[in-house]
Amino acid sequence: MKSIKGIAPLALATLLFLGGCSSGDNGNGPDEPQPFSLLRLDLYDTAELPDGFAYQLWLLPNPVMRADASAWEATVQFRTISGEEGQPDTLVTLGGQKIPSNTFSNLSVDFSDYDSLLITIEDDGSLASTPSQTLYLLADIPADLDLVSIAGLEFPTDVSGRSGYFALMSPTDADSLNENSGLWFLRPFQPPQPGLSAFPVAPAGWNYEGWVRHAGTWLSTGTFTNPVGPDDFDGYSASVNAPPAFPGEDFLVNAPAGVTFPWVLVDSDS
Repeated sequence: MKSIKGIAPLALATLLFLGGCSSGDNGNGPDEPQPFSLLRLDLYDTAELPDGFAYQLWLLPNPVMRADASAWEATVQFRTISGEEGQPDTLVTLGGQKIPSNTFSNLSVDFSDYDSLLITIEDDGSLASTPSQTLYLLADIPADLDLVSIAGLEFPTDVSGRSGYFALMSPTDADSLNENSGLWFLRPFQPPQPGLSAFPVAPAGWNYEGWVRHAGTWLSTGTFTNPVGPDDFDGYSASVNAPPAFPGEDFLVNAPAGVTFPWVLVDSDS
């Protein structure tokens, strides 16, 4: 799977399992139980994925262990469009067509045969054969197939109570007047020391990401898995000098729309 950045766990999901049409309907009503083959999926505060990525829905037959990746059955890929405040996001196909009522009605399944539901982030196009490690939501399917609301996945490692260090400096240019226009997670000794050594390596499928807020705008410093190594982004840094081998960013070049570089971070609500 390609690298992806900027994806946060969703805040809440609501699952509603609905009965599908029965092949035993003779015109006087169904003469056998209708399969629960429709799924209404209301997601809130999801990330709108960049090109090349999609959410993928998986089902686990019961009784099978979740840890058996090969047992998960791939069903469909989709994307989301952010909804109004308090409203669910809109589910769309990979081609951009709205999925009516956020309801999947073309799944050849009966949810009563399944134990768990999983949403991952995958490369888009064809269905992945086994789930990636970028897990977005994991839920039990209730035995009574009743409406259920579930919280999104949380970072699986407890980092509460840990702290770190950062320094304001702009090491990638040769202008000593820009020293307050960069932020790096390091301790500015000679040689520099890691600023986030109290944090563990990110668990599989997860990244850390640094952010700087300036004049009401948030910009990323890049994502990383190893807190004491470099991150994956240097698009705002200059190229005169090599960047330090730690997470961070200078805010000097290639300013995005509505932003003027160099930032002077100590003069703002950073």
